[in-house]
Amino acid sequence: ANSWPFHSQTEDRWSNVAVVAPSRFQERIIKRLIKLKEYKEIAGISVQVAFDIQGREFRAVFLCTSEPIQHNGIVANPTKSICDKFVFNTVITRAQSLVVAVGNPFRLFQIEEKLP
Repeated sequence: ANSWPFHSQTEDRWSNVAVVAPSRFQERIIKRLIKLKEYKEIAGISVQVAFDIQGREFRAVFLCTSEPIQHNGIVANPTKSICDKFVFNTVITRAQSLVVAVGNPFRLFQIEEKLP
């Protein structure tokens, strides 16, 4: 993070970084964790749900791919799933220069196979 190419010395280094979560529940957990004393340095990070990020742009996007699923292996809301090609495309195109996807790619394949 210290070597990130900022425009100026005074620019907040975290204001152009987003963490994108697949669900509101995960969004709330991440926001709560960032408010902890140990993480105050990154308090400026934007934490949003995948389907709320449309129309915004960030230098870097960290995408949480830990999709919550039902007991039968199907996502609760397929149209808002990270595995939906339109939602995924929207998220990755919000980044100006860096996208980091965090999660299990094999689990994503299993979810994608069960999407309508």
